Amino acid sequence: MTRISIDRNRCAGHAMCVALLPMVIAVDDTGKANAVAVAPAEEIDNAMLAADSCPTEAILVEQAVDT
Repeated sequence: MTRISIDRNRCAGHAMCVALLPMVIAVDDTGKANAVAVAPAEEIDNAMLAADSCPTEAILVEQAVDT
């Protein structure tokens, strides 16, 4: 499981993250990204790419550690 957090104060609405994770991140009516679901573990690469691609560094990716 991969948790995505978005700092909406930093988000400028470029929506690159939505293109990479459309089932996890959506743009709301204000034009800013919002995490709407937890990303499945197999989407970790796309989640990291979304975070790395964000021009305002508004995305934080947290991968759960199995214990």
